[in-house]
Amino acid sequence: MATSPLWLPHVGLAEGFAPQVSLAAAGADGWISLLNGRDLTGWYTMLQKSGKDVAQARKIVVMEQEKLHILGNEITAEPAEPGYIATNQEFEKRTYPGGI
Repeated sequence: MATSPLWLPHVGLAEGFAPQVSLAAAGADGWISLLNGRDLTGWYTMLQKSGKDVAQARKIVVMEQEKLHILGNEITAEPAEPGYIATNQEFEKRTYPGGI
């Protein structure tokens, strides 16, 4: 996962994704926060073998005290299961003068 802040300009809901979630209003610069600080609304997790949202059910990915925690797999004889976390909506990266 990237180390940059989770702020991106919103470009709309992609076809075939879950219904749009209400995000915080965009600031004067057009940027919005993708995390609400309470839960993972608007996000899903995917584990390679176990599937969608299993990482949330297993508490591998949780939101606590306004911070996103990715804790990893339980220690077992099985190899760690790779996965990712993604938004339900599509966003695009834009280049701004003096910015990213």
